[in-house]
Amino acid sequence: MERVENEAANEIRRLIHELLPKMSLEEVAVRPGTNADGEPSLFVRVVFQRTPERSDFRAMRIVLSRFRDWLSAEKADERFPYFEVSTTAEERHASEASERA
Repeated sequence: MERVENEAANEIRRLIHELLPKMSLEEVAVRPGTNADGEPSLFVRVVFQRTPERSDFRAMRIVLSRFRDWLSAEKADERFPYFEVSTTAEERHASEASERA
């Protein structure tokens, strides 16, 4: 299954580069898991170098939609992908906060 997660991360990168060419992508991580109902799911973490603009969030919805279509059609994978989007600064702040705790 790890191969699917790697291919999924590559597809998300491709979609972001296509639909959000001005955004500097720092990281994409995809991991399997289960949601609150115990259903198999994918958890996707996307980290950008800067805060996305309002229009970028509209494009991210398209990324999510196209990714779900790709996952279902190309991989016959019906797991729901849960996306988390953050910035490098937010990641650094969260890391520093957890170190202080």
